[in-house]
Formats: sequence, structure tokens, C-alpha cells
Amino acid sequence: MVMIQGCLSKFMKRTPDDLSLGERTVLGLVQSRRATSQIQIARHLGVSTVTVHNMIQRLLEQKILEQSVVSRGKRGRPLLHYRVCLPAPILAIQWLGTTWHGGGIHPDERKDFMIPWDTTDIPGQEHAIKIFSEKVGELLSGSGLRRKDVLGCVISINAARVRSSGKLSSSVMPWVPELQAKEVGKALGCRVWIFAVSMAAETELALRAREGVHSLCVLNVADGVSAHACVYSDAGSSIEAFSGEIGHIIVERDGLICGCGHRGCLETVLSGSALQRRAREDVERGIRTGLESVLQQTPKTFFDALERLHTERTDSYAVTLAEEFLERCAWALSVIYNIYDPDVVVLTGYGLAGRESWKKRLVALAPSKILHGEQTTLRLEYSRSDPREHLRRLAEMAALNQDTTPL
Repeated sequence: MVMIQGCLSKFMKRTPDDLSLGERTVLGLVQSRRATSQIQIARHLGVSTVTVHNMIQRLLEQKILEQSVVSRGKRGRPLLHYRVCLPAPILAIQWLGTTWHGGGIHPDERKDFMIPWDTTDIPGQEHAIKIFSEKVGELLSGSGLRRKDVLGCVISINAARVRSSGKLSSSVMPWVPELQAKEVGKALGCRVWIFAVSMAAETELALRAREGVHSLCVLNVADGVSAHACVYSDAGSSIEAFSGEIGHIIVERDGLICGCGHRGCLETVLSGSALQRRAREDVERGIRTGLESVLQQTPKTFFDALERLHTERTDSYAVTLAEEFLERCAWALSVIYNIYDPDVVVLTGYGLAGRESWKKRLVALAPSKILHGEQTTLRLEYSRSDPREHLRRLAEMAALNQDTTPL
């Protein structure tokens, strides 16, 4: 442990706050994966490769960045890329509600691994900490590491930080403001970073940078409902991100109370738990449907069955429920296009991700709800990002000690 702490101290001698503006910009480009070679960085910044080389060298000397060699093929010299340096392994967990995944992130990325898991409902705070503790043990076992071998555990949760107060808020997990990093760290037996961060839109935009995509929005429908947009700045060297809590637009004035405290939010009729709860109540009232067998299973399993029954058209209740769900999703898309007019909308969350028949239905439904929709080409896609890459970026944030204010 002493060796790791010493390594960490050396690593953190020069934090990102101490860097020059140019060095911070280079670090941001590398960490976001938008530009990872000197040539790419120079093009983004509009400066010479010599200038970039000097900044890269300083970051290498401070052990903030390290080299990663990618071969060009049989001919030519290998092209050098750069990445954030991890001084020791870090455990990473992303908790979205009923959908989780965690992994062990190593300085040698070839040793990285990920374990996904789902729960039937969203646990309370005490149960969540117990799950964290169990999964940390599982991750340590899977990587052959001991607690003293890792820098700590970084946890990304489904929440947003309120600008005015700086506190965290989550309609999916209303008790999140009470969660304390020190308390979780004590239960886990290691240092803990807790982030409320969504890098999905920035990551997806960076992955499409070479396709001429300049603006993008991620529509997530799962335990919660959100829309996060981002665009390239005018200079083209940075990404401007916008958080959109589309799930908290009130659509039914006398509707159910949402986790945010308001009544009738879109999330109360569109989220996975909302549809599953509605189906459960309808079955209790005597409705017969093939969804009965999945009412006590995970929301993702419920949606898998709903999509199948909707495609088969053999269950009138499931067809009606799915069509109402898709109509509301199409309305959400119309809000996104009317406000942001993005080049691409990425569909994520177990409610929409990978559901090709539903994507085609949305392409048919949404234009009638969009201003000049008949002239709008909807480019709906699925995520291209690797969850393991997201966990590595979380680990890099922890190693750089960015945004680590305890909850």
C-alpha cells in the first residue's frame, strides 16, 4: 500500500489544475479519445506538431500521459498514440438503476475485464452499499488482486448535480444526496470516488467525428428517461455538452408522482419500471396477457418480451402497450429535434437499444410531430461505445483526481 500511495503522490504532483491551458486542452482531447496522436491533436488545435510535441513531452514527464503504439500495418512506421497513465489498477462500477456493470481497469489495458449484472428493482441505500461490497469482492477475485493492490473504486451513478446547490439529485434513486463516499469507502475497505457523470453523448460524438457529424443527442429510456446533447464548438477543437432532463417534462397534470417530486412527468409513463408497474396492475384487474410471466423479472426482460409480443401481433394488450410507449418515444424525439436539430440521435437504455423493429416504427411516427418533419431526415442509431472503455475513462478521471467532491 505504501508503494501505491507513493506512486500516487508522484503521479499527482501536477494535477490538471496546474497545467497550462494548452496542456489541459491536449489532456481533454486524449481523455475524450477525440484525438490521441500528435498529428490529430495538431489538426484539432490548429497548431504545429512541434507545439503539440512539446506539450505532450511535458505531460509524459509528469506521468500524466503515456505512449500507446498502434501499428499502421506492414508498411510505414508505427503511429504513436497517447492515453492517460494509470499508476495502479482501479475498480470501476457504473450503476444505472437496475442495470449495472463493473470491471477491473489496469495500467495494462489488455488485463481489463467487465462483468454486467441486472437487478429486478432499484435497491435502497443500505442494500446498494451491500451490493457494492459484494461486487468489489467479485471484481477483486476476477482480477486476482487484493484491496491493497488497487488505488480504489470509482462509482458512476445515475444522477445529476444541481448547479445552484452543487448537490446531487436523482429521480431514479431519490436517496442519492445522502450517499457519502467516505461511508461507502469504509464498507468497501478502499478509497472510493463517486461521480455523477454522463459521458455518453461526448463519447458517441467523438466516435462519429470522421463522418462529418457535428451534433448529436443521446435519448436514454430505461429506469429513467433523459436526453443529453453535444455539439462541436465553432473552433471545432472542443465539445459543448448539454444535459436534458426530458423525462421530467409534465405530460399528465394529474398523473402519478415522479421520483423528482412532481406529478405526471414523462418518466412516470415511459420508464421501464412505469410500464412494468402498469402491466402488473392491469393483470391484477383481470387482463390476460403473455407478459404475466415476466412481471416479476428484470425490466429489461420485461421489455424483451414486450418487443417480441408486439412484433408477433398475437397479444392485443402487449401491442397496445407497446404502441403507446412508441408514441411517447416519438414525442420525445420530436422535442429533441425541435430544440436541438441534431445530426444523429443515439438510442440507449434497455427500452430502445438494439430494438430494430421499434427503431423503424419511430422513424415512421416521429416526423409528423416535428416542425418541417417531412423535410427532416431522422438518423437514429445505437451506441458504438464499448462499456469497458467507459469504465476506463471513469478510472482515468479518478486517477487524475477530477470531479471527486464527496457526495
